[in-house]
Amino acid sequence: MEHIPNDILVDAAAAPTDKEVLLRILEAPQMAVPNKDAATIEASRAAGVVARDQLINAHGGSWPVEQVAKYLGLTRQAVDKRRKANKLIGLAIGRHGYLYPSWQFDRSGTLPGLEDVLHELRRLDPWSQLIFLLSPNDRLDGASPLEALRKGQINDVKVTASLFGEHGAA
Repeated sequence: MEHIPNDILVDAAAAPTDKEVLLRILEAPQMAVPNKDAATIEASRAAGVVARDQLINAHGGSWPVEQVAKYLGLTRQAVDKRRKANKLIGLAIGRHGYLYPSWQFDRSGTLPGLEDVLHELRRLDPWSQLIFLLSPNDRLDGASPLEALRKGQINDVKVTASLFGEHGAA
């Protein structure tokens, strides 16, 4: 209240109801004093956006559904069906649909073993699946599951995926 000028307090006091008095005071620009917690939340949001963009752009970026459909020789609806069946990772980007990390595709279509691994990770949302696949993993000697899949270590990655999120000794 010490930040509110007298003229605003006088104007607020002239309001017909106590509720209106309070509203006029709360709506005063001087009441919008920067809040340390709000600044912390904003900084966290900004860091989250940066992290999201890094994940979306990792290992060659991401493709829109049209590019995926063309690459796989499918319709957009068929790509959407594969995403819903947990056979592709599609990252929701608001009203703009989905982006598909390009690293999940190779010359033959989809990365060998990816569908099996996604089946093991079916309880997770696509962002968590993405983080699992791109993060170094002690069970894979420090390699990421993506690196291990590219080396043909499909069974090792499937086992690691089946244990992902479980607590206890390795």
